[in-house]
Amino acid sequence: MHDHAAADLDQNLLDEWSKSFAELTANVRRNRLREVRNFCLCRQRTEPHCFVPDANRFPRPQPYCAPVIFGADAVAHMLAAAKQQRPTPGSPLRPAVLRLAVVLLYTAGLRRGELLRLTLADADPAEGALRIRESKFHKSRFVPLSPDACCELRAYLRRRLP
Repeated sequence: MHDHAAADLDQNLLDEWSKSFAELTANVRRNRLREVRNFCLCRQRTEPHCFVPDANRFPRPQPYCAPVIFGADAVAHMLAAAKQQRPTPGSPLRPAVLRLAVVLLYTAGLRRGELLRLTLADADPAEGALRIRESKFHKSRFVPLSPDACCELRAYLRRRLP
């Protein structure tokens, strides 16, 4: 049995923990601190003298960045940049992957995380659809592809699966 008691949460410990996510946005840091505060408020019901963080010391909420809508010219520029990429030993299909990524992001309206989590099993070129698994709010959905996007997907799959 150990003699030392477990340290309870106090402002210094909270400040030290907060440093571990200092690189995150103010809104994310604020939300994490609010979760701790809510837990402490709940704990305070049974332990009246426990520490509860002061919400006035949390980062101030910041306006979220407005989404950027890319036009056809910007997409053409990104497709040209993807074509100029060189394959590497670790990624021999790099130009094709980047091209398909731009096409899917632009035409299907995928979120970045959704694109990154796609697997070959999620693509159904015969139906012209992608299965998006466990996305925002842990929901899954099917995303229909335009005929042109479906052609791009098929061309990529032909290169990927000889």
